[in-house]
Amino acid sequence: MRDALATATALTAESIRRAVRDFVMPKFAVQECVVSGGGSKNHFLMEQLSRMLSEESSRGIKVLMSDALGIPSDAKEAMAFAVLAYQTYHRQPSNLCAATGARHPAILGKAVFAARK
Repeated sequence: MRDALATATALTAESIRRAVRDFVMPKFAVQECVVSGGGSKNHFLMEQLSRMLSEESSRGIKVLMSDALGIPSDAKEAMAFAVLAYQTYHRQPSNLCAATGARHPAILGKAVFAARK
């Protein structure tokens, strides 16, 4: 079981490294990678990711937990839904066509208000 978990964790780190190298670095100069969510509590994953990303560019990419920037890593999903709700309420698109393959920007979600009494 330990071997399977170690392999899955190493695969996760390698997948992130490749995604950063192949999709992010060709478009942006990357200096930091901010990690949040449950995976940030996995010390082996964070060590692997830090090692791999530090080797990825000539200057290295620093891996930070979002907690270091004042954003609790456990609040990732709540914050994402808050941003989506804000955008929907203000009738603003929330999708990234380049990431999703969508043909046009779209408002994600729907606000339904109760009838006034």
